[in-house]
Amino acid sequence: NIDEMIRVIRTSPDPTTALDVTIQAQILKLIKDLQSELGMAVLMITHDLGVVANVADEVVVMYHGEIMESGTLEDIFRAPEHPYLSALLRAVPRFHMAPGERLVPIREIKKQGDGAFLGEKIERSDEADGTILKIEGLTKRFTIRKSGLFGGSSSQMLAVDDVTLTVRRGECLGLVGESGCGKTTLSKMIMRALTPDSGSITFTGGRPGDVETNVLTLENKALMNFRKQIQFVFQDPFSSLNPRMTVGEIIAEPLVIHGVGTAASRRKVVEELMGVVGLNRQHIRRYPHSFSGGQRQRIGIARALALRPQLLICDEPVSALDVSIQAQVLNLLKDLKADLGLTYIFISHNLAVVDYIADRIAVMCRGR
Repeated sequence: NIDEMIRVIRTSPDPTTALDVTIQAQILKLIKDLQSELGMAVLMITHDLGVVANVADEVVVMYHGEIMESGTLEDIFRAPEHPYLSALLRAVPRFHMAPGERLVPIREIKKQGDGAFLGEKIERSDEADGTILKIEGLTKRFTIRKSGLFGGSSSQMLAVDDVTLTVRRGECLGLVGESGCGKTTLSKMIMRALTPDSGSITFTGGRPGDVETNVLTLENKALMNFRKQIQFVFQDPFSSLNPRMTVGEIIAEPLVIHGVGTAASRRKVVEELMGVVGLNRQHIRRYPHSFSGGQRQRIGIARALALRPQLLICDEPVSALDVSIQAQVLNLLKDLKADLGLTYIFISHNLAVVDYIADRIAVMCRGR
């Protein structure tokens, strides 16, 4: 029903949030085509300034329930008058930023402590081959079953196709590509949440005495120990936290699962982690619903750090956040990487975000 479709487009906030750039472009083109064909007005509610620049004729900027500034697209972007809009523009990742230039969040994170609980910083290797993770010829197929009147059928979908790449100690490797290209499937195989059909995954580690480990041969306790070294930061800060657990319980959960420390020592680690990611330690007994999206993502980051991992896989960690909160989380991740010597695989479809945080970039398309 075209009337129903128009109504939804006009009233749904952020219709392109968390979509990759190609799908986003298709949705925006559809809206523009409908607007032109039917001669309708469109009220686009969004926090994505890139979307605003692509579709809007006039712009209204709101803050704390009040209109701060309004005008034509060119006036708003070329000569912002209100300090809030200027601050919003400085918080957005953009191409060609100067080396060492940082995003400027509207509200800075007030961190406490220095992460000393993690022990000594993992130093970047001075060797020519400072590889922490090596992936060779990784392939994964999924079986798709279809049901019909006269019986079902099945087909094979090639999700990851002969992927080979390396991750160096202390770097951030950006993994980019449109939705469905195999990024998340690849990351799940690295974690051994999925088993590949063929290929190899070798984890070297970055600490003295670490030896090469064939990840695909690990079982039981050896696999559990390996997973201490690689942790995951999820895309959705709202569904990735258990609403029945307090923040303290969420951050301590990896320690409990792996039998690390006593209840008292775990609480101390949780409090230190909350300080490291800029959360108030007095909120340790609060539940996730009382935190904002950015705070929830910081809870997820603290949980990922609890086991003192060497490698973090960040799967679209800022795609569901508005631009000012994105800047907070991105700066936090950069600081943690520098302070603690961490290594990242940073998965994203936002090229400007990857350009800001990554040292190297790998591009995936149709599983390759």
